[in-house]
Amino acid sequence: DFPWLAKLGASYNLKSYKTLIAVEYERSSVKTNYLRGGVEYNPVEKLFLRAGVDRLNISNFDEPALFSFGFEYSHTL
Repeated sequence: DFPWLAKLGASYNLKSYKTLIAVEYERSSVKTNYLRGGVEYNPVEKLFLRAGVDRLNISNFDEPALFSFGFEYSHTL
């Protein structure tokens, strides 16, 4: 069989809450069923806080997901 990979994603910007939410679903010929998602929050101008989850295997919850978090601060020099 020919290998294949399909992804479907969506995001929504909650402007009144200064928050962006994104999700993605992945399925492939090798039986991956991964869910990914993340949130970005902009509490003050130039500062962004982020958190997300990667490789949440919805076919096998025994496989650990990867969690991440971070921030961005923009400043012009």
